[in-house]
Amino acid sequence: MSAKKPDHQSQVKTEEERAFAQMIPACAFDGTVLLTMNSPDPFSFGRTRFRKGDDVMLHSVHIATADVWIGRILKIRTAPDHSDTLVKVRWYWSRNDVAKHAKTFDASQCAPLERILSDDYDYVSPYSFERVVYVHEYDETSLDPPLLTSDDLFVRAKFLHRKRMIKPPLGADTCFCQQAYNPFPPLPLPMSTEDEMMTTPYVAPHSDVMHFCPAAACRKWYHTSCLLSRQAVLASLPAESQGAGQNLIDMLPPQTRGLRLLAVNPDEEVLFTTFEYFYEPESQQEVHRTDDLPLSEALELLSRSPAIIGHLPPGLLAVAQSPIIRFSNGPKELAVGNVSDVVLARRREPSTLRCGVGRALDRRLFARAGGRISAAAAGNSAPWAETRGRVWTAGE
Repeated sequence: MSAKKPDHQSQVKTEEERAFAQMIPACAFDGTVLLTMNSPDPFSFGRTRFRKGDDVMLHSVHIATADVWIGRILKIRTAPDHSDTLVKVRWYWSRNDVAKHAKTFDASQCAPLERILSDDYDYVSPYSFERVVYVHEYDETSLDPPLLTSDDLFVRAKFLHRKRMIKPPLGADTCFCQQAYNPFPPLPLPMSTEDEMMTTPYVAPHSDVMHFCPAAACRKWYHTSCLLSRQAVLASLPAESQGAGQNLIDMLPPQTRGLRLLAVNPDEEVLFTTFEYFYEPESQQEVHRTDDLPLSEALELLSRSPAIIGHLPPGLLAVAQSPIIRFSNGPKELAVGNVSDVVLARRREPSTLRCGVGRALDRRLFARAGGRISAAAAGNSAPWAETRGRVWTAGE
């Protein structure tokens, strides 16, 4: 049987690779680009240096759309006499690019400016480059994800274009339903009169809020609806059927939920011993309140002095006892979640309790969260407050 003939595109790329290999390696090149940022002249040009490893925007008919061409510079080579330069660029594909090659791919799983790093590449002329950009790497299991907005480029998966396969599959490590999370879906048009649409900004309703379990053995996001559905299923089972591997629902009183959240140590497999007590059923007999049990009263209940936490800002204490949540198009980076702020606060508070009175708060650590902690702790963030007292995963 005769071998399959290579297509024209493969032949061209093979010839480009051969020519590229004969060139001299370089680490950077200067390109003349149109200055569109902060320039009084709409047709002014300037020199920009492009380096190996840079994420870049390239010229295309999609330059003003979400499908703008984005790539990463892998290699730069030049002719011995510097008469010609070629750049090997690995492509970040947009959701629409992937949908053209993988018919089963659902483009609604990705945000407009989200990119999927392809294993496809091309050899590009230096005259094709627009500017250097930054593509954030978004790991949904991270305790310190990038603070993304809808204007940011980001990537969280790779695309093997010949196999038409995305790795890891979007949603594979999320919730029980494994439904991919889109942090910035298009906002639906409001149902309003033309005058109101011109004067009233549209605020999209909250989507299904997701909760994060920061425990080292978990680190997954769960939909509110999925947790409530799982609760109903487990509640219908006999007690002996609810083994340790199935005990995903917090059945203890909501008055001590904030304290139980403090017990979850994101850096270790075991609970923080001071507040582990509030996971025990007998702790219910010690709490005779209808509202949240304050941290100071909890310490007295455990024969610890409230003075231990006297030097800590109230904002830090409040955030440490907050649930970790995210929801689509959330304000102040809540589309990615408040995970970094809450984990930071929880790490600081247990260390203070272990060291006792007299240890000053590390201001550099607290400044990491900045004004986001202060605003949320003041009760101005409804999504944080509305989840207190509800039933979620034990570790969230």
